[in-house]
Amino acid sequence: MSPLPFPEDLLVDILHICSLDSPFRHPGGGLYLQIDGVAMGSPLGPLFANYYMGFLENKVFKDNNNKPLLYARYVDDIFILVDSEKEILDLKKRFEENSVLKFTYENSNNHNQLAFLDTLVTKTVNGLTSSVYVKPSNTGVCLNAHSECPDRYKTSVINNYLLRAYNLSEDWSSFHREVTRVKQLLVNSNYANSYVDEVINKFVSRLVQHNKNEASVK
Repeated sequence: MSPLPFPEDLLVDILHICSLDSPFRHPGGGLYLQIDGVAMGSPLGPLFANYYMGFLENKVFKDNNNKPLLYARYVDDIFILVDSEKEILDLKKRFEENSVLKFTYENSNNHNQLAFLDTLVTKTVNGLTSSVYVKPSNTGVCLNAHSECPDRYKTSVINNYLLRAYNLSEDWSSFHREVTRVKQLLVNSNYANSYVDEVINKFVSRLVQHNKNEASVK
């Protein structure tokens, strides 16, 4: 890694200014200083969280024998695969003993399923499968087709739904179910069936062509 183009002490001072000396105005008009934590919405928040969690993991997992069968993390959300709940409690205890954080956990349901962010992970006899997870509180609200904005924004909304469905779906059957759900959601938001179908067909065609190109390279 290349050395910093300025002294480390200067970097520390800059981070202190950005995180501890950030003024903000209260809705009532008063001016305050951030003296603990990081201001909501600051790009430093995820950076500090990732750094702190990485530091914590290095302490807790010094011995590789202490690692779960599967350990995956996104910022401060962790997905693990273990043989028993005792292992979860033990890991929770070690994390809390080595940090100032408090951890909660959730087990998989009776169908061997557990939601991790926007992914529903299902345990089967052959391993783990994934599909798109939609929270029960999700109202299906998205950019309305009647909104006064460029059409490319509306096309982007559809493509983002399709890309997420493709990336998270284990197979084409799961992908098709999610696309069917998304299409109804878009129609409810005043997108024309023909317009949605056109974007879907172009997306799938690009996927097919991409897969053909990859196969020919191999």
